[in-house]
Amino acid sequence: MRRIRIARALTRPALIAGCERVPLIALGMICTVMAITISIYLILLAIGVAFIGVGILRRMAKKDPIMVTIYLRHIKLRKLYMSKPSIYRFL
Repeated sequence: MRRIRIARALTRPALIAGCERVPLIALGMICTVMAITISIYLILLAIGVAFIGVGILRRMAKKDPIMVTIYLRHIKLRKLYMSKPSIYRFL
C-alpha cells in the first residue's frame, strides 16, 4: 500500500490569533471605529469588547475552525434547501 504525505498547512484552515479571519477583521473594524472617538469611555469599552470578542471567537474556532463560514453559507443558501417539500415537487 502506497502512502502519500500531505502537508498539514495545506489542509488546515488559516486562523489569525486562533480566530477565523473574517469575524476577527470585522471585530477589529468595529472596535477601531469605537476607539476613534475622543471619549475615554468608548475607548475603554472598545478595548473590553475586543478582549471579550477575541475570547469568544477563539472558543468558536476551537469547536469548529470554519464555523462562521459554514453559518454564512447556510444563511445564503437557506431558500434553496426548504425544510418542507413543495406541493409541486412531483408535477
